Amino acid sequence: DASKVSMCALAYQGHEVLAVDCLASGADILVCTPCSAVRLLSAHTLSLSRLAHLVFDNANLLVAKYENEVKLFMRGFATLLQEGTAVCNRSPPQILIFSTSYSAGVLSLMRAYTRNRITVITCPLEASVFQGLHQQLIYCKLDEKADKLLDYLQHNSHRVAICLSNLATLADVTNTLANNGFEFLVLSLSVESSKEAMQLLDEWEEKQNEDNSKPNILILFDDAIERFAINLSFTQVATLIHFEFPNTGNTKKVFRSRFYLLTESHK
Repeated sequence: DASKVSMCALAYQGHEVLAVDCLASGADILVCTPCSAVRLLSAHTLSLSRLAHLVFDNANLLVAKYENEVKLFMRGFATLLQEGTAVCNRSPPQILIFSTSYSAGVLSLMRAYTRNRITVITCPLEASVFQGLHQQLIYCKLDEKADKLLDYLQHNSHRVAICLSNLATLADVTNTLANNGFEFLVLSLSVESSKEAMQLLDEWEEKQNEDNSKPNILILFDDAIERFAINLSFTQVATLIHFEFPNTGNTKKVFRSRFYLLTESHK
């Protein structure tokens, strides 16, 4: 019966004083910030001995903005968890972590305080990166990049997308590929409409069906990836090569657009 559930909500510093009576009578649900939780624990106003569910909403923001407070709370939580579980002889509380992004802070929180965890990622792109992709970093000198690219292509026959940021690099890459017998298609801003983009991608698909022994290569510019994102969402790119890092300040957005090309292949 929802009418019998008591809830205590703390919205700002100092509000804890008003919540003492509510907590003393045994609140079923406590909603608060990490800062309020730490102050309640420090004042011995809050006990976690009967905690059943611990929920982090917008966890990526909490661990970024309140890193120290989250650490302090979880340190106390871990201690009380061990004591409470041993005394009460019951299962440990369930931890639910909701986040809009899979950040390093969220991953650290999960690894430190959860066991036998179930990860649910609703964004197909992030799920692909998390579960199905093998990422490889190849170190080389600037004048060795072309040789490294050729070496990879000669030993793989996948659907390959090569991402570039600068038009100045196009001539070097295309000359290298052509001189070594590789066929390729280029999608840049010289393609003016979505119809032209779809025709080029259809041609790319047909080439793959003609000869599976050679890599099917599509060269893409970051500006074109963003412009024709809807068309590119249907491609089945198996291998993505970052031949150049983005030359824009918003590298996170560019890399997200690049990885989106892999969604269909790694669902």
